[in-house]
Amino acid sequence: MVGRVADDIFEHPRLVAIYDALDHDRSDLDVYAAIADELGARRVLDVGCGTGTFALLLADRGLEVTGVDPAGGSLGVARAKPGAERLHWIHGDRAWQEWNCAASYSSHPTVYARSPLTPAAMISS
Repeated sequence: MVGRVADDIFEHPRLVAIYDALDHDRSDLDVYAAIADELGARRVLDVGCGTGTFALLLADRGLEVTGVDPAGGSLGVARAKPGAERLHWIHGDRAWQEWNCAASYSSHPTVYARSPLTPAAMISS
């Protein structure tokens, strides 16, 4: 893993297993998905993807998604979800920089999103 160590809560097997159930109403993600639509993004890098809820939502809309998170436990949950094989998952928090360099040469808009749980979503085309 590169960079920062994940908080223990996001690594504990019993806690990550119930994380999504504790926050089941994710209608808050609709605004972030709408921004990706508005920008015409085809690829999204979800930095701080956690258990992959937002990343999978975008993949269901046909976007190419890479999820990055420092918590291996959370990524394990994400990778086990239906449809997760369509995404690329990276265990780390700075690995997105290499992906960013490759994406910057693409002719298609790319959206970079910090975890949608934080108000400071970083989005660019």
